[in-house]
Formats: sequence, C-alpha cells, structure tokens
Amino acid sequence: MTYRESNFVADLRDQCISINGSIALPEITDDRVLTAATILIDQNAVDFIHTVQNKDEVAAAFKVQGHTFEKYEPKLRFSQKPVSESPLIEAGRILDRGEVNAALAGAAHPTADIIRAAISTVGLGQGNKTISGSFLMVRQQGSKVESYLFADCGVVIEPTEDQLID
Repeated sequence: MTYRESNFVADLRDQCISINGSIALPEITDDRVLTAATILIDQNAVDFIHTVQNKDEVAAAFKVQGHTFEKYEPKLRFSQKPVSESPLIEAGRILDRGEVNAALAGAAHPTADIIRAAISTVGLGQGNKTISGSFLMVRQQGSKVESYLFADCGVVIEPTEDQLID
C-alpha cells in the first residue's frame, strides 16, 4: 500500500513549515523515527532536528537504513557530550530550555516513561492537574484516507467530569 497523506497531516506539515520550527527526536535511531526525520527534512517541515545521540550513533543508524547521512546532516543537531540520563529526560530538558519547539517520542518507549520524563522536565501547565494523552492514526483503504484522533487512551482510563474539563 502506498502512503497518501490526509488533509490533516498535510495541514500539520504546512503549519510546521510556516513557523520554521525545530523538534527533538530522542528516538531517532529507531527505524520508524529515522524515516519520519528524513521526511520532515525532505519536506522542509523543520528548521532542524535535535537528537540526543552523538553524531556517530545517528550516522550509523542512517547507514543501516540505507540513507545518505551527509544529505541530512546539515539539518541535524547532536549531543555534544554523552547523555547521562534517559534520552527522554534529555529531550525534555532541551524543550524546557526553549532550544526546540517540540519533542516527540513514543515509538520506542512506553507512554508511562514519556509522561514521567515530561513531568520531571517541562511539568504541567499552570493550573493543570490532569495529564492527558492522545494519538493520531491515519488509515488508508484504497483511495480513501481517514484521520482519527484518540484522546485519553492510555493515561486517564476513566476520567471524571472534572478531569475532562481540566
């Protein structure tokens, strides 16, 4: 099956292009994340991608997947020193310091680890008490492309009314 992007995904990409933003991808050595990174760069959807791995680790992952590392290297930022903590914690710190506009993870780590890292680095928004999670699924059947957003699937299993409001 050939991937055809939905309007939702195209709209997100266009918004990313318009802000010329940056993203931290702490799981870039995962094949799926690396593929997504190459797409983001090829479509000029990001100014740069911040990895938390060093250059050699990332270059090796590109080589394993058959990508030309040198083509993508100018849009990649690497960790200058060994990461002493979880890559998720490091990505959260980079985000909290304002070095990137967003951080994305979840391909190689469970939701609970991502939430713990986010709470310990970025924290909750002022006045918020409830953590919320969501994920986007895009399904193609023939020429029909559908987008679905699932919210509170793995974080708050049975939210109260107050939690939903929060």
